[in-house]
Amino acid sequence: MPFFDVFKKKSTNEKNIKDHCRSLMSRYIEYAKMGSTVHFDPENIVRNFPDKQSFLSHLGTGYESTYSLLENYILLNREINTQIMPESIWKEKTKQANSINLEFKHEFEKLLLKVERGAEEFRGICEECRKWYSEDDPTSKELLSKLKAFKMLF
Repeated sequence: MPFFDVFKKKSTNEKNIKDHCRSLMSRYIEYAKMGSTVHFDPENIVRNFPDKQSFLSHLGTGYESTYSLLENYILLNREINTQIMPESIWKEKTKQANSINLEFKHEFEKLLLKVERGAEEFRGICEECRKWYSEDDPTSKELLSKLKAFKMLF
């Protein structure tokens, strides 16, 4: 394939990736605005998003620390709500879950604001956009590897 065709294909793929990520985040922001912001429950907000699989894949492969906070909150919250434990342990775990929730909310809202204002592109990869990544590119290889190792929360 001539150099110009390779360059054109790469450019088209990069545009497709950016468009996909921008569209995914825009849909999420619109979805989140429709929901109640009185009580920020990250599990319910993400769980009910129609394109949660793609969104969580991008979050988990592009923003590992933010995704880790979400994962820790959800797992701790499930433990609190499904296991019988002494009240003192329940209070401590609830306090810990609230702390993680606040930290996640802060990081997540910061990310949403940056993306919404165009200061940052929504990173990461999902099954839908993997077709636009090349195995030859080191950055793409890393993302594809992260996607392969990614485990969905729900």
